[in-house]
Amino acid sequence: MNRSLFPGRYDFSCGEHVISGEDYYSAALRGVKEELGLEDIHLVEVGKIGCKEGASSFMKVYKAVYDGKIKCYDKDGISEIKYYSLDKIFDMMKKDINTFKPDFKVVLNWYLNK
Repeated sequence: MNRSLFPGRYDFSCGEHVISGEDYYSAALRGVKEELGLEDIHLVEVGKIGCKEGASSFMKVYKAVYDGKIKCYDKDGISEIKYYSLDKIFDMMKKDINTFKPDFKVVLNWYLNK
């Protein structure tokens, strides 16, 4: 609830803005460390998405496999971490799409159609 934009809404596991002089991969690694407390994790680029696909900005989407426990996440910006099946997520979106940040559905559908 401390976020300035879309407080209390579900979002992806991690998102980060690229700062001047930084590439997308470095920004993603920084975000994973800052938001989820994970270091030495390997990210695989899944692709790019932008306004043409309905997103609010240009994004690169990365995938990581991590089977440990996330214990040390950014508790100021993240109230809790939950894991849901895709069926549950789609059910939640049908009931109230405003439960999620606006780009969530756009990026999820894009990812599933890759």
